[in-house]
Amino acid sequence: MIDKNNNGFGGSFFNTIAEIIKTFLLSYLLKKWGIIDPIISLEECLKRKEWFKGVILSTTFFEAIGKRVLVDALKDKIKQNKLENLRLEQVIMFLFSIGKIEQSTYSKMMEVKKFRNNLVHLDPFTIPKIQPKKAKKMIETAIECMSLLIEEWIESEENLLQFLSELDENDNTKPTEKIIPLEEIEETKHDE
Repeated sequence: MIDKNNNGFGGSFFNTIAEIIKTFLLSYLLKKWGIIDPIISLEECLKRKEWFKGVILSTTFFEAIGKRVLVDALKDKIKQNKLENLRLEQVIMFLFSIGKIEQSTYSKMMEVKKFRNNLVHLDPFTIPKIQPKKAKKMIETAIECMSLLIEEWIESEENLLQFLSELDENDNTKPTEKIIPLEEIEETKHDE
């Protein structure tokens, strides 16, 4: 019997496996969509002190991943092409209105968007001046928001099934009929 709440083989083992699976899924899906890994990219911007690039990428990732979350969440209600034409502010508002992000995440995403707009929508004859401390804070905030947004998307069982059905044809892995939640697997082990 495996106790998922203990510090031995139980909970920490299953949490580690779940994180590995989520990381793999994210990497695969981003590759499939042609998007680079947002969190790694933003962390690289922080390391290299590429403030302007990091802020711009933050909002680009909000929009790209946010639209994907919306398309999956609203596919039976709104045509995909309508969602794909949304602007960043609309994406963030939709995510909040359908409960995919919390109020605090909504506010943080809007703050990063506003900071970005102040950088790029200046007088065309003015070179943008970036405040490194503020830019660093905005990129860190974006990483936090992206983590939550990605977590929201990956946790959907339907997205896991879609992932399995879209595996490359060279891959020998076949989609399953149903993804069994981790809790059910653990309950089965308790019953044995």
